[in-house]
Amino acid sequence: MRLKPSFTHQSRALEILVALLTTLALGRSASAQVADNPEPGNADKKPAAKAPAKSKPDQYDVIVNKFIDYDVGRLRGQAGWEARDAFSRLNTTDAIPALIRGLNRAVEINNSCPVMVIASKLQQLMMKADQATLRDALASLETTTANKPFGNYLASMRQMLENVSEGRNPHERREEGSSTMRAGDPAELRRRHTPVERWSEADIRSAFTTEKGAKLLNLLEFLRKQPGDDSVRLLAEAVNLVSEDMKPTARGLLAQRLSEVTDDSLRQHLQSKNGELRAAAAMAVGYKASPLYRELAKAIRDGDSRVSANAHASLVKLLGEDLGPREGSNVAERFDAAKRWETFLDERDKSAAGKS
Repeated sequence: MRLKPSFTHQSRALEILVALLTTLALGRSASAQVADNPEPGNADKKPAAKAPAKSKPDQYDVIVNKFIDYDVGRLRGQAGWEARDAFSRLNTTDAIPALIRGLNRAVEINNSCPVMVIASKLQQLMMKADQATLRDALASLETTTANKPFGNYLASMRQMLENVSEGRNPHERREEGSSTMRAGDPAELRRRHTPVERWSEADIRSAFTTEKGAKLLNLLEFLRKQPGDDSVRLLAEAVNLVSEDMKPTARGLLAQRLSEVTDDSLRQHLQSKNGELRAAAAMAVGYKASPLYRELAKAIRDGDSRVSANAHASLVKLLGEDLGPREGSNVAERFDAAKRWETFLDERDKSAAGKS
């Protein structure tokens, strides 16, 4: 016979149950408090803020930075060619901020290739950008340009973009600060009131020595875009006539102009008596990705060290190998490097013939 639990037993069981539930509730409350205030004894302390996640590089930044690495010879072979092709396909204004950042980086590099190519691409896109994009671009351009290899070029380009953002023709003639010529000089007065496309060669040569900043850059850019041999010859003359701080810009624009000529013309320029033309042609072969490998190997022997250096840089860019010469090499070392390149090309041709 089972006895029913007494009232006392029922009360005791109820007390135990209540105590157990209370303990569980307090435990959950304490756990929540610890989660909100992880340091004991400091219940009022707010949880530490999480460190912001690192943002991934913009896809356009990746393209521009890889192109710079390719253009200065750090990214070679198939990866380099892919970087060059990806950069050439940038054709929307969305890429402008990344191009600005790339230009700011390239202006520190003592190599005109990335600076000129990025700037050329940037100018193309800026011409079809809206005013807000133009203003943002100007605000993002590096302003500390002193003592940088292409600081003067960047400062002049800023002036050009300011003209464009204000709706002015970049080749418009303006009165203020136009040149260093004395007031009332007939040649200067004539240039002020004559469109640049109607200038005589004498006017152009005079402007090389008197125009400054954006106005000189406008003239050099104008010549770079003109077809025919005259523009090439005048740009080559400009290198010798412009001020020292604008010579790298003139050389870079001359090389860009030569990248638009045929391979036969490049061969002729590589044999020119004018050292500036030979140096620009050696650089242009790399710009254009022309297969003038043996002509470049021969140019490494050139008595002009800049011709040799540009030929070397183009060979490294195009073939993905670096067989010298090192910077500052003497004539004998350049001859040895040229032999190494020629041997490499012989073996390369034999290998290709064996596979065919």
